[in-house]
Amino acid sequence: MSLRWRFTLLSTLILALFIAVFGTLAVFSTRNFLIQRVDQALDQQATAIVRYLVLHQVTDLSSAINSNTVSPVFFTVFDRNGQLMHQDRNLPINLANVDRALAGETIAVTEPLPAGGNIRTVLEPIPDPNSGLSPAQGIVEASTPLTFIDDIIKRTTDLL
Repeated sequence: MSLRWRFTLLSTLILALFIAVFGTLAVFSTRNFLIQRVDQALDQQATAIVRYLVLHQVTDLSSAINSNTVSPVFFTVFDRNGQLMHQDRNLPINLANVDRALAGETIAVTEPLPAGGNIRTVLEPIPDPNSGLSPAQGIVEASTPLTFIDDIIKRTTDLL
């Protein structure tokens, strides 16, 4: 093989490697950006519900949230003992995250759905009006499917 062909082959391999690295970074940074936007939206909605519950001193968490049939955000409410009080949809529940949220931590996680795909969930503690945030009076969990993000990432990956 001549020196010219070796140089051409080496240049092509370096360019292909550069494109692969750039494409991978583009996909991961796009996914992280979209997840951050979803987290912000879920956190805003969960915080709004928590503020409403605290402002109106709602103690009956089983009737705290109306049934949600239109919005792509689904809510779940737990009491201070981690007992399920309300659930819009039958979504998987991670009890370790519930315990962490009951201790006063706001949590954002991505979990797989049994039927496929992923769901993003933010757990927001409801402060006890008498004792402050810890122990929490309960938890508001806001969840949304990540189908649109998964579709964007798949199309971007296919394009690259």
